[in-house]
Amino acid sequence: MHELRRVLPADEVETAATGLAERARVTLRVNTCRTSVEDLERRLAEAHVTTERGTLHPASLLVEAGAPAEIAGFAEGWLTVQDQASSFVVSALEPRPGERVLDVCAGPGGKSGHAACLVEPGGLVLGEVAEVGGAGLGVHGEDAVAVHGLAVLEDVLGIVGLGDRAAVAEDDHVVA
Repeated sequence: MHELRRVLPADEVETAATGLAERARVTLRVNTCRTSVEDLERRLAEAHVTTERGTLHPASLLVEAGAPAEIAGFAEGWLTVQDQASSFVVSALEPRPGERVLDVCAGPGGKSGHAACLVEPGGLVLGEVAEVGGAGLGVHGEDAVAVHGLAVLEDVLGIVGLGDRAAVAEDDHVVA
């Protein structure tokens, strides 16, 4: 509460504290390379999971609670846990098939995986894991190759055997 009082006007502190105390709903991003939003909604409804469409990203579904790994379709790769803002960032890039995307602030790979779906066939996504001791990931379609150190794009492309594609083109995308 002290921090809220420090950064917010006095008449907004209670509302903010109440909002922060509420349990957030889980947001799932439908993997549209494997299924459609409509099909997953139908399958989840059959499994008695109530969903609501996200308002920021069209392939986002909100669920009340539960362990995502136990949700129908999780093991099959039909969905992943990803907040709408992260999904929106990838969509805002408008990556197209055949393009290259460099994610310089990748975490577990949600944005990189989403981008990989959008740039296939023939595209390439490279994501640097932003965790201490983490290894970068060169994601090509559904395949992931470990990369050690993402100093510059040219070095990484050489490491994953794509040195001939090392020049950064005008239409390459960077997620930061």
